[in-house]
Amino acid sequence: MPDTPLVDIAIPVDAAAAEALRDERLRGLVGAYLSRMLHDDTAKNIADAADAMRTDAARRGLTDALLDAELAAYNAERRTQGGH
Repeated sequence: MPDTPLVDIAIPVDAAAAEALRDERLRGLVGAYLSRMLHDDTAKNIADAADAMRTDAARRGLTDALLDAELAAYNAERRTQGGH
C-alpha cells in the first residue's frame, strides 16, 4: 500500500470536520487510516453491524421518527443547558 498512488476524492463531512481537515498532516493521516480500513474490510464489517442493529431496532418498533424525536429532544435540552 505505501507505493500505491493516491487519489483525491470528495467525502461529505460536517463543518467542524472540514475545518480540522484543512490541516494537511491530519488529512494525510485520515486518508491513510481510511485506506487501511477499507483494505481490511473494516468498513464492510461496520456497515454490516449497523445494518443488523437497524434491522433489530425496527423489529422492536424503533422507527426513524422516534429516533428523530429523541435526538431533537436531546439537542433542545443541550441548548437550554448551554451544551454544544
